[in-house]
Amino acid sequence: MNLKQQEKEKKNKNKNYNDEIDLFARGNVGLARLLVAVNAAGPQGISTNKLLEQLNSSNHAQAFIKRAAKKGLIERIEGKSEHGYFAPTMNIITQRGKDLLASALK
Repeated sequence: MNLKQQEKEKKNKNKNYNDEIDLFARGNVGLARLLVAVNAAGPQGISTNKLLEQLNSSNHAQAFIKRAAKKGLIERIEGKSEHGYFAPTMNIITQRGKDLLASALK
């Protein structure tokens, strides 16, 4: 396979990326809940602590957060520390995440 064919194949994979994720399939419902919560937080996002509280989970939800970030559905940005405490990590939904959510809710 030459370089042009590899690039074309890569583009096609990225183009249909959201089609491969079924948010209502077994094992993905937590991911759907996560995307809804992060989307509802708005453009400023939601801190990981607040997100975990909202999802009423810790370890399981952390796995979904990492998975969503790895798949490009959310962006995680480290915030500024207040009063010398740990800096919060803000979770913001990406356009890819919004598109997936919209297509799943049609």
